[in-house]
Amino acid sequence: MAEGQRTPYQSLYRKWRPQKFSEVVGQQYTVQTLKNAIAQNQIAHAYLFAGPRGIGKTSIARIFAKAINCPKRTDGEPCNECPSCQRITRGSALDVIEIDGASNRGIDQIRQLREEVNFAPAEGRYKVYIIDEVHMLTNEAFNALLKTLEEPPERVIFIFATTEPHKVPPTVLSRCQAFEFKNIPQEMIEAQLAEIAKSEGFQVEETALRAIARHARGALRDALVLLEQLVSFKGHTTIVAQDLDEILGLPPQEILDEFLKALITADAPKALQLVADLAERGRDIEVFLEELLHRSRDVLVEKLSAKANEFPGRQEDWVRLTGALLELKRELRYAFDKRMFLEVKALQLARSPSPASAPKETTTPRESSPPSSTKIPKTAPAAPASPARKRVSSAEQAPKERKPDKSHHWQELLERVKKERIAVHALLTEAEAREREGTLWIEYSPEYSFHKDRLEQPENLQFMRSLVKEIYGNSVELKIGFSQDKATPETPPKSKAETLREKAELVRRTFEGEIRR
Repeated sequence: MAEGQRTPYQSLYRKWRPQKFSEVVGQQYTVQTLKNAIAQNQIAHAYLFAGPRGIGKTSIARIFAKAINCPKRTDGEPCNECPSCQRITRGSALDVIEIDGASNRGIDQIRQLREEVNFAPAEGRYKVYIIDEVHMLTNEAFNALLKTLEEPPERVIFIFATTEPHKVPPTVLSRCQAFEFKNIPQEMIEAQLAEIAKSEGFQVEETALRAIARHARGALRDALVLLEQLVSFKGHTTIVAQDLDEILGLPPQEILDEFLKALITADAPKALQLVADLAERGRDIEVFLEELLHRSRDVLVEKLSAKANEFPGRQEDWVRLTGALLELKRELRYAFDKRMFLEVKALQLARSPSPASAPKETTTPRESSPPSSTKIPKTAPAAPASPARKRVSSAEQAPKERKPDKSHHWQELLERVKKERIAVHALLTEAEAREREGTLWIEYSPEYSFHKDRLEQPENLQFMRSLVKEIYGNSVELKIGFSQDKATPETPPKSKAETLREKAELVRRTFEGEIRR
């Protein structure tokens, strides 16, 4: 090399690409099967490697091509020292042809390939065609390739790699030996990252390695790319877990923990405050929810394994919460306002019964043993005389008229709204429905003016009107307003009414962005 000329930089995932079967991380079944086939000289003419990205499909394909052409192989392993192995390692071997199926997907490219396969290998024993993302080939290209697979030339081997095997025609699949590649376990990725960091002289905390391995989701290549990005970001200083949050825009773990604790202890104001803070900082709601789900799963696993942790609640509580977050993640993609959707769902989750917040309600009666009559509203008469009972019956009748209509049509409408627009369904939870004189009235108490205003927005109103016409019929008109009922002696006590107003005010301020940390 000329003086002053430096060795070209090579990315970590290329520098640490496995060159022998023994260096492959994970995929033990595939590696052992291929090694045995080579050692016993039972080599098929076509293989299909299927699995997620970044887990070693093309790397193993190259090692396989190297091993079958190596004159000094041992137990199916290439020597990596002979000229054939070195040419394949450098990517200059004439007999190992790599084709990108995404950019060479037409019938003309496959016709050219069919002409070339008839030529004998130029240097080695076998000519190997590695077609990556083979599912991208057109139907015509697959049909043209099928004839070659039915009657393959001697000493020609095809290796197809794909992330979507279901898109490969069955006629092609039936002529290949298929191998299903698996995601690499997080522990293996973490161990490999630790070895690479030590060899390269990187200073990385163990928690950071664990965070990188977890975020890679089973793809070692993705983990190496993240590690390399972090090294560029921190230079010669020590890499910590928070650095990964910074470059990927992830929420810190303490924020995730605070949010989960707020949900599990029914602390709705705290949950809403955290959502507002995330929105102010420009954090991606979908990324936050995905990380929240993974964190909830980790806590659940600790609860199930009886490990002590600082999180309140029982196993059943965390099972319920994790399941609800899974459903929430599925529905978030359809939300027209992701922040508002998360806020409404946070209120619903925090309002759900939780063992962590239940002791105040369930243990007190057992310990102090108050009479059950203490739970009866103050407005209920205590005297057992028959006139009083009649008054109680008439008093109970009035609230029943104000409850939402339980008709089949109303229930069907609520179910449809819940499936199609969960945020609108949340607005209807505080509404009362009345159907009279060809009009469906959706009414709110004055405390819920915010809900009424949101429902009357043009997009929501048009959506509701179309559903009403579909379910109730074209003759029924939709109107939204405030309840006209006058207060009666049976009106809930003042303290309860104040609670309702405070709750409505909390929701209103949240959606208007007035809640701050």
